[in-house]
Parts: sequence; structure tokens; C-alpha cells
Amino acid sequence: MSPTHPSKTNGGPRGRTPAVIILLVAVFAATLAATASVADAQPGRDRVVDRVTDERPVRDAPNDRVERLRLDCHRDIVGDRRGVFCRWSASSADSVRGYQLYRSVNGSARQLVATVPVGDRLHAFDADIRPGDHLVYGVVARTRTGRVIGFGGPVRVAIPG
Repeated sequence: MSPTHPSKTNGGPRGRTPAVIILLVAVFAATLAATASVADAQPGRDRVVDRVTDERPVRDAPNDRVERLRLDCHRDIVGDRRGVFCRWSASSADSVRGYQLYRSVNGSARQLVATVPVGDRLHAFDADIRPGDHLVYGVVARTRTGRVIGFGGPVRVAIPG
């Protein structure tokens, strides 16, 4: 008797490899879908909503004690430049190390406008605007490790055409 090589038989390891890969991909996709639906079912827990764009979860805020910050943005002129002036409230958390102001222009992906360290000003001026723009602003407070501990927004500003 000669030994049968497993890869040369029907149903051997090589014959099952595509099926195993398909099964693993299906399990991964199902797990990912279940995780997303659990996060959506618990809006205040294990996620922070990205208030700037389209309500997708921001995965870097795993706690449920995320502080709500006040954010006000309006059209303004600073010096000879037209733009949008945003001001926000300070976080009461001792662990806050800075703030990041984001914007979305005409429904696009969010863009970082300003990074402000704690103890500095609590405002920013966005001069990169064009007539007809529809802007949505949001601010987040972050710890030294980058975890989100506070957020403010969305605030919508339309620039006349």
C-alpha cells in the first residue's frame, strides 16, 4: 500500500481551502454587522457619534462618559479675511489635553481645521471658504492618548453665493 497524499484526494486540504476562506470571510462579515448593530442600538455606550458628517461611530472613545461641549460657529470677518469663526466651551475633565475642530464642506468627508492645546484659546477661524459652501462643524476634546472625552456640534453654516 502506498500512502495517499492528502492534497491529491478529493476533499483534501487544498480542495477545502476556498470553502474555508469563504466561510471565514462570512463569519467576519457577520461579526462586523452584529457589532455595528449593537453599537447602533446603544447610542450612548461604547461609541461617540461623529456629529460632523454622517453619524458614523468614532471608535476611539470607548467610555460612556463623553461630555457635551457647546459649539457656536458663524460667518465673520477677521482683519480683511472672510471666514467662519467657531468658539466652544471648555471640557470639565482633568484629562483633556486639547481640542480638534473639524468641518465637512458640501457633504464631503470631515477635515481637520484646527488643533488647540488645553489652556490655549477655545476658538478658531476658518478662512478656507468659498461662496455657496455649506459647512458643518464639530469639535472634540481629547486626552493625551487621543481618546475622545467630549464633543460639540454639529453646527451648520451656509456661505452665500
